[in-house]
Amino acid sequence: MGLSAFFRLLVGGPAYLLNVDLKNLEFDNIQIVYILSASVLLMLLVRFLSIIIGRRKFYRKFSGHSILKSRQVGLTRRILRFVVPSTLIIPLTAFLMALAGGHKNISSVEYIQTEFRQQMVLFDGSISVGWESNEPKKAWAELMRDGYNEFLNLRAGKKDSVSLWIFSQTPFLISDFVNDTDYLRDKVFKAPYVLVDPGSFKYVYSTEATDDSRFPIPRIILSDEKINHQLKGEGGTNLALALREMVSYLDREGDNSQANTTFVIVTDGAPDTPVDKELELLRKKKIKLLVLYVYNSTYDRYVGREDGFGMEASKKIEQAKKFQLDVTKYGGRFYQATNSFELREMYRQVDAQEAVKYNQKIHKDRKDFSENFLRFGISILFFIILTGLLFSIRKGTSP
Repeated sequence: MGLSAFFRLLVGGPAYLLNVDLKNLEFDNIQIVYILSASVLLMLLVRFLSIIIGRRKFYRKFSGHSILKSRQVGLTRRILRFVVPSTLIIPLTAFLMALAGGHKNISSVEYIQTEFRQQMVLFDGSISVGWESNEPKKAWAELMRDGYNEFLNLRAGKKDSVSLWIFSQTPFLISDFVNDTDYLRDKVFKAPYVLVDPGSFKYVYSTEATDDSRFPIPRIILSDEKINHQLKGEGGTNLALALREMVSYLDREGDNSQANTTFVIVTDGAPDTPVDKELELLRKKKIKLLVLYVYNSTYDRYVGREDGFGMEASKKIEQAKKFQLDVTKYGGRFYQATNSFELREMYRQVDAQEAVKYNQKIHKDRKDFSENFLRFGISILFFIILTGLLFSIRKGTSP
């Protein structure tokens, strides 16, 4: 709390009780307050009686010593000394009221502005993400996953609701909607990195030698434990089917806040088939689309070759350009990175630019006044201490 905020609390403390109707308050801990109040009153009564009828040591007949008249303290002055400390009853009462948990039963609806993201994240698991990236001994899939973990670190504590998916020819649900960042990070790490049909593609491990002349397509360098979904017919990039399945899943969830949902596509290439119908569907449902495109520079090494893969590489590059135009055309956002540094910067841009702020509807069945009494007690106690300090300084005595 800053100094200015502290003084605003002190000055405004009494104002917090101006609109409190004490007659209609209910209390949660009133029994404890009764016991504490009775104990305090008993101690004050004992103290008061000791002052009134106790031993008057400043009178000669009680002390046995001669005391100057100027040093004698009569009953009136001793009672006045009791008045100043007795003002502590006011903040004490306020603190007891705060402890009592004063509240009023109500039925109301409030709207508060909050930042919230409901995201469905779709990771590309096609054959190409297993190729070696521009970082040695690291696949494109690993760059994509590491980048997303950086994004999770940025969003830690924001209570975003995230559902994780992976797709190649067929989409697979990895995690339902959760807001636990650690759980999501674990799911991202353990999810299949590549969905591949071993009968259709040859792959070798990073410990083996590479010879492009022996393999007409680039190798997959991910270990077998990371390629733990080897399914027949997989390896392509059927984004259209994945988007349709995600929309259907969201509809089955019965979520009425689709306007606050974002589809995040993390991919290294363009889809195999057009996705115009699916992008139009997202626009109609007001589902936002973010494409985090990691440019797979492996294609550049094969562009211009006269074999089938050279032609396929050229086709993929042209498809990627068209995909970017389509995403923008239908209201989505397209981010592109070529290495891990640019990928981290891309996620930072997403975090800064794609915040969703909206009015959250909150139903309230009670209004708590404990804080009102607490603020009042703190402000009164501060002014009592300040008054006592100034009085003691004026009298030349210790505070």
